[in-house]
Amino acid sequence: MPRWLRDLDHRGSPVKAIVTFSAVALILTALYDLTELVVTGTRPVAGVWALALHATILNLAAFTVTCIAAALFPFRRRELYRESAAGPYAIGRLPLVTLMGGVFSVFAVYLLYRYLVLSDASFRVSIVNTLTIAIVQYAAAIALYLLLRLYRLRRMTAQVEMRYRDA
Repeated sequence: MPRWLRDLDHRGSPVKAIVTFSAVALILTALYDLTELVVTGTRPVAGVWALALHATILNLAAFTVTCIAAALFPFRRRELYRESAAGPYAIGRLPLVTLMGGVFSVFAVYLLYRYLVLSDASFRVSIVNTLTIAIVQYAAAIALYLLLRLYRLRRMTAQVEMRYRDA
């Protein structure tokens, strides 16, 4: 992201980043509402609440993947894990991060299943809408990542790949 987003105010808060994020979120929310209005010709039944549910489900899915990665981390990168702050914590021979990541992942998969089964009846939110929003959001995130990576490769003098590579 641009360097100016990292600036902190006198209290140590990233005000510029918070304001930028909030503005983008408001714009996307308005676009969502407008798109629903244009596509259906009427105000959406759930409106912004449906968008909040979509976002919650998408974030739950992303966080679940992160927890699965954390649960596998002690086995995939043993030395790096042992040197980390979490390294000494275990229950028996099972790393605590693996146990906690596994427990949350099982719970999250259950929540995702319940959403897929009950979404149309309970929330009046279409799974097709959720998947469309997911695809658009992840496509936008990938595009932003690629643009920023290209920007860094052109603007930074040090090799970016060397900076982010595992030791």
